Amino acid sequence: MDQSQIAMAVLVHEAFTNESANGVAVARNILDPTRADQFYINSQIGEASVTNPAPSVITEQLVYQWPPRSPNFRYQSNSSLTDEKVLSEQQVRTLACSLDAIQTHFSNILNADNSKRWFTMEVEFKYLQSTDELLIKQARPYQFNQLNIKNDCREF
Repeated sequence: MDQSQIAMAVLVHEAFTNESANGVAVARNILDPTRADQFYINSQIGEASVTNPAPSVITEQLVYQWPPRSPNFRYQSNSSLTDEKVLSEQQVRTLACSLDAIQTHFSNILNADNSKRWFTMEVEFKYLQSTDELLIKQARPYQFNQLNIKNDCREF
């Protein structure tokens, strides 16, 4: 690798100490990648880690099917840190709208020729406790590891 062609970057995020929820969402159902009409959402209350939870802590994992199909909330697991749902149905809908817009925007840039059949985006998000405002902390392409579903016509 030519070292003169490499640059260093630093990304700085504002710190938020009043999160009601945080998580990671993928614009496709990672449990059934042929379902582009479903989103996978992994969330937790407050600032508790979603990607590296403490031992014995379980996150809320949800598959959300959004319109034009009938909206459907299918929980894979509930948070072990609360007896309530981490995200309200309205918060899930708001997140889904943002995730869909991000998916559309980046698909037009990163997959304009549609050569990546399973292309999808992943976001890291937060909901602020004081305002219930959704913040998208970052967005990046999601990589399915060795996904090879030959002759599958279920994708829509």
